[in-house]
Amino acid sequence: AVYTRGPIGKTMLRTAFAMLAGTLAMSGYNIVDTYFVGNLGKIPMAAMGFTFPVIMLIGCLFRGLGIGMMTTAAHAVGRAKKQKAAILISNGILLTVLFSILLAGTGMMTSRWIFRVLGASKEVLPQVTAYMDIWFFGCVTASLSMTGNDLLIAVGDSRRASMMMVIGLILNAVLDPLFIFGWGKIPAMGIRGAALATVAAQLIAAFLVLYLLWKK
Repeated sequence: AVYTRGPIGKTMLRTAFAMLAGTLAMSGYNIVDTYFVGNLGKIPMAAMGFTFPVIMLIGCLFRGLGIGMMTTAAHAVGRAKKQKAAILISNGILLTVLFSILLAGTGMMTSRWIFRVLGASKEVLPQVTAYMDIWFFGCVTASLSMTGNDLLIAVGDSRRASMMMVIGLILNAVLDPLFIFGWGKIPAMGIRGAALATVAAQLIAAFLVLYLLWKK
């Protein structure tokens, strides 16, 4: 890893600059979904607004878990203990998957109650739950994509981590109109299509990230 050599200031700037595109891409998922769902009407647009706080909160939980793994793995890599780093990363990924499954099950069972408490009306609630039920079902893909990127940074590959985030965003932007409005044999799924596009994009990004980690 390049983190252990050279001036600290230059290393930090190089890493931060490499992650700039990826950081912007993380926000891009919501922007892209909102843009296309907005074409469906006011109620689906309002439904998307209710999903953001919950998704952001879950993202913070994944981020906290990822930072814990990233720190310990980076320490092991810095001390040239590659076997220990590999074990930490493998166990961390397993923990992430198990935590995601637990979180997804809890979310799907309590989704309607949560959004009623947040103020979703009877008109908006079915649209909100239609999106979130699919998003919760694919919760593992979101966690693996985020955690995998953190672990790539830990092993000194912030440039590829950023690239994976951008690839995920591009895939989401391509799949959104296909699944939302339909095309050819693909039926129009409305707001469910936006959730499915996000899950599919994150799934592909997660596989790419895990492959890069395995190679590392």
